Amino acid sequence: MSSFIDLICNDGSRVPVDRGALSECSPFFAGMFQMPTGEQELEGRPGREVQMTEDLETVQFLSDYLANKVSPSTSQTTATLVFKLLECADKYFIERLPPFLRVFVSLTWHVLAEDALSLFAVVEKASWTDLRWRAIRETLKLDIGEPRVMSRMTKLLPSQTWSNLIDVHDRRKVTLYRVLFTSFERYKQYSLASPSCVCGTPLSPGQIIRHYRAVAEVIQRIETRPLAEFLWAPDAWNDDAFTMTCQDCNQAFFDEEKVTRLLNDPFVVLELSVNM
Repeated sequence: MSSFIDLICNDGSRVPVDRGALSECSPFFAGMFQMPTGEQELEGRPGREVQMTEDLETVQFLSDYLANKVSPSTSQTTATLVFKLLECADKYFIERLPPFLRVFVSLTWHVLAEDALSLFAVVEKASWTDLRWRAIRETLKLDIGEPRVMSRMTKLLPSQTWSNLIDVHDRRKVTLYRVLFTSFERYKQYSLASPSCVCGTPLSPGQIIRHYRAVAEVIQRIETRPLAEFLWAPDAWNDDAFTMTCQDCNQAFFDEEKVTRLLNDPFVVLELSVNM
């Protein structure tokens, strides 16, 4: 017959847990239950409670996990909680918990990604290398130069890891510049004096000036708004689309389709991969 004990959280809350399930999943607790305290020996009874250093949210999830009550479709979980659970698994040698969390994270990714930095920290802590680039891309939604984001990043991640993450963001920006300039394929410049559209129509000095002004505006937007808008929402490029069109073929010199193609090009991703 199963017996329950209370896990006492750091705020004094009590969470009942099946003693046998806890012992089975964790050699730490199994050993603890085999060595009763002096008071328990005098009373001839096993321990009925265990003081934990974890908060109620973490202990409750652990209890639900042991009772097979955790469901990706119903459990309210954040990336921060998953990170704390990984710490709990390390501390109490709960070897089966990280593989379970790996599946859980994959199934609830879109929810956990609302806190992209904590999700990246989870993937790094668990060494889930197959999810690393996906987690990095989630962080591209953030402006990591913003003081609040930088402060969280330095607290969550080892120094070498957050330094590499900054490097990824910087290199991604350089790649976007390259993508931007290679997208101007609707004109040919046979010489500095006579650029023309690919259809052959010469460009006027006014068109050339507008062209370079448009380039400058896009670069400014890359610098002043979150980088991920250019990676995750191709529609965002519409804000930067150049209205300048060829008078003869009536096509814009800015090739938006090519930009979208290049951003999804695996070679663009590969050249930015880093060893974290």
